[in-house]
Amino acid sequence: INKIKKLILGYGAVQSAIYLHPDIRGDCEYYNDETCAYYFPGSRKCNHDIIITGWDDTYSRENFEIMPEHDGAYICVNSWGFYISYDDRNIGEFSAAYTLLEPADNYDRIYQSDLLGWTGSIGYSDPLAWFSNVYTADGDGSVKAAAFYAMQDHTWYDIWFVNDFTGVSDLNDRMLVRSGYIESMGYHTVDIGDLPIEDGEKFAVIVSIRSEGSLHPAAMEYKANDITGNVDISDGEGYMSPDGKQWTSMETEAGGNACLKVFADLAP
Repeated sequence: INKIKKLILGYGAVQSAIYLHPDIRGDCEYYNDETCAYYFPGSRKCNHDIIITGWDDTYSRENFEIMPEHDGAYICVNSWGFYISYDDRNIGEFSAAYTLLEPADNYDRIYQSDLLGWTGSIGYSDPLAWFSNVYTADGDGSVKAAAFYAMQDHTWYDIWFVNDFTGVSDLNDRMLVRSGYIESMGYHTVDIGDLPIEDGEKFAVIVSIRSEGSLHPAAMEYKANDITGNVDISDGEGYMSPDGKQWTSMETEAGGNACLKVFADLAP
């Protein structure tokens, strides 16, 4: 609750998934229409997204159709506004805050193979893992940034770069371009300088990532269920490693693509 409050104060809102009864404005035992108060104590899976824009710690639990254990509620918005109890089974469990949104044309090129994004995780039963993607430059220019997921709070990373990639052994002949610490889990874009590339050149970006308490700290795109069945793992060349020395194909070993995007500008 305190983290959600902090994010609202800092960034304006927090997105959250909830279970919303399909007849909430009609015959719904979880919603009090007079007080605009919703509380779901059950175990059904989330089916709806809302935006949390505020809170009221003193909002009485007696305002809810089914009385929760505690006072207090979030002020929420979808196409209309209502209160959701702090005790709701799903509120805040699957949530996100958007801390920086840049314009879509901030870079000339985006290199990526994880078009669907994060659908699973990989690792070696250890907080540390390495992953890499290989790309072919589409025009002369320079690599400017890389983006990846921190799967947990308190994540440390190193980002490495390889020019003129010819084979997997080149991943061990790499240049360190950025190291850093990420406090909060999520999707992060990191400036890695101004790294020249030539049209048609193959280059690799490598990330070593360590997340406290995680045994699978790297995000991947793969076919997790029927909803993600259209994942294409033939569109990239990715590698994974437990130590940055021994590398295996991400597509062959894990059946997926590394969630690693690279941004570049074209030469003037």
